[in-house]
Amino acid sequence: MSSKQSNKCVFCTFSLFEKQIIHQTKDSFLILDLFPNCKYHLLAIPKKHISNILEISDSEFLDLKNILKIGENILSEKVGINNFNLVINQGKKAGQEIFHLHWHLLPRTENETKNPLKTESKELRMLSKEEIEEQVKFLS
Repeated sequence: MSSKQSNKCVFCTFSLFEKQIIHQTKDSFLILDLFPNCKYHLLAIPKKHISNILEISDSEFLDLKNILKIGENILSEKVGINNFNLVINQGKKAGQEIFHLHWHLLPRTENETKNPLKTESKELRMLSKEEIEEQVKFLS
């Protein structure tokens, strides 16, 4: 897939995740993941369609890094969590399902000992509209 915007790409269709936005910059979004591995699972996503990390420019990468820092600060201040997994799944065999670069920001609590990305024994469920509204309101 090229860097051109894809009509089939869910992250290129702003209206599909508009209610999940926690923060945005000129070039990136920070959103609540609809299928979270843990509570307050966030995604940092470039607005421009970029298929993988090798295609991102230095300025776009810096903006994405900065929005991740904003996400960490929000979670630290509002939830009191200071431990995170930062994950990019790049390629189908690595678990990438949406082929638009995105970075997972997974907050970790003291009670967690298992990697939240390993879901063999855990079925993911979609957040309800109410859960999205509650968490976005809390984090925004």
